[in-house]
Amino acid sequence: MIKKLTLTLLMGMTGLIFAYSQSITANEAALPLSAEAEKAAKKGALYYGGTFWDEAKTQLNHFYLYQDKKNGLMFLGVTTDEEGEVVSSVEEKYDASNFSQFSNLQAEPMLTGAKVPANLAGKKFGHFQKTVLAGKPKLNIGTFENRYYNDLWSGFKFKKEDQIQLDDKFWPFVSFAIKNEGVDNQNYQTSRQNRLLRALEGETEYVPLDGKAFIAGMMATSDPHYISGIYDMATKSWDNQVMTEMESAPIGITYAQTSYGVLALNSQSAKDDSNLRAIRMDHQGNILNQIPLPFAEGPNKRPSIAIKIKEAAGSQFVIAPYYGDGANKKPSIAIYKIEDDLVFAKQITNAEIESKLQIPADSKVKFKDLNVASVESITAISNGDYLIAFANQRTPVSTVILQISSQGDLKTAYLTEEIEGDNNEPVRVIGRNPIHLETDIFEVDGVVYALIRSVPAELEQGIHTSRDDLGYSLKITTVRIDEVMAQGKIFKIDPDNQKISPGYEFEDILVGSVPYLISPSGKLIFNTLDVKKGTRKQLILR
Repeated sequence: MIKKLTLTLLMGMTGLIFAYSQSITANEAALPLSAEAEKAAKKGALYYGGTFWDEAKTQLNHFYLYQDKKNGLMFLGVTTDEEGEVVSSVEEKYDASNFSQFSNLQAEPMLTGAKVPANLAGKKFGHFQKTVLAGKPKLNIGTFENRYYNDLWSGFKFKKEDQIQLDDKFWPFVSFAIKNEGVDNQNYQTSRQNRLLRALEGETEYVPLDGKAFIAGMMATSDPHYISGIYDMATKSWDNQVMTEMESAPIGITYAQTSYGVLALNSQSAKDDSNLRAIRMDHQGNILNQIPLPFAEGPNKRPSIAIKIKEAAGSQFVIAPYYGDGANKKPSIAIYKIEDDLVFAKQITNAEIESKLQIPADSKVKFKDLNVASVESITAISNGDYLIAFANQRTPVSTVILQISSQGDLKTAYLTEEIEGDNNEPVRVIGRNPIHLETDIFEVDGVVYALIRSVPAELEQGIHTSRDDLGYSLKITTVRIDEVMAQGKIFKIDPDNQKISPGYEFEDILVGSVPYLISPSGKLIFNTLDVKKGTRKQLILR
């Protein structure tokens, strides 16, 4: 059954904020369930396996799994068109052949009966432990174990078995398995990156003890040197070793893998981060160039430790909040665009953001409530501009989206209202605090959408907080296929006219790490859940 809703978004004039009117038409379609599947859904035990287009992108396949007392694990597949009309459905005992009928899809090995991925079987892995004093790097070594939830694979658990030391004396700021050596992080989710939906969480890169790794860091010597290259974990020797003399001892801050190799961000000052330097390296660890990233206005204008490296349209961006008065309030933003060299360095002040602010009509969000900023994303859009999103870390968790030109000049700032009760603090209590997800910004036919999500405390499926060397981070113990459930609001942004619509708040819970698909005709198709009834639905927005 399809229910049509028309939501008219009217925007008037509030202060100096000029607005516009538009309407969103939504078709809501419930997915049909058998009696047994419906029972599982009402218990919260109908597990979502994802929604995928067919080869022609005219029909969608929705996959679910659930436990049946008589038949064991069951597979449910529902095929719909882009309007939500059901084309067909199949429900049968689960085995690997369930996915063979979908020729354009490749199922995760864990869903096809392979208990251990081929590149993990029988292998030992390690991750570097941070050293405090000058000495040999320490590797925590062990193996990966599978985790299951109701017979469904839910991720990997790293089981530490031993600790070894390398002979070279250095601090490994950068370390990861090189391509085709060991862990396939993209497919098997063994890279820990402090974000939801990974089978392992944190800030750790695992390297195979019988493979090779890219390593870079500071040498533990009296003269400041940076070491980088390819290290053979089996022979404990360098395939390629590059020693680079530095002006002063570098302190590793963060890094990102890029198309050309690695971009590593270092501080050349032990007192503060005012003397930043980006080091570009190729895939073998050879230094391509070093790019100073100075702040001219002095230590009060230096970026906070929350520095992020983001990529958009083939360029890297170093983005960080800074606080001009030295307190964690009134955040300003520093942006560096890097290609072969520094393209631009910009500081967008808090006052400048406020002067160009657009707020949705009837919104109660207040710019003065901004405090500790958490940089989330940068997105290139079709008119050549970029959109940078950052959110309040403390309540209220409102989100600011900066629209900047290709040269980094601020055009407009958009302030979106929070989802009530959202929580973006580094420390959260299990079952008590919601979890803020990063803003998802995407473009469809020249219209930009900003999707804000928050995982309610009662729906934190397998998520808990855990302490590590860097403070508190989210960790996942049970992924439940793709059972990420979140409240949501979506906003439309008109980048050419620099306007933002009021937010449309979803009535039902959004399901999935990416809870929507975009049809060839520009429709947004969301997967939703009525928590009280257990009903699985599609919501088609235009």
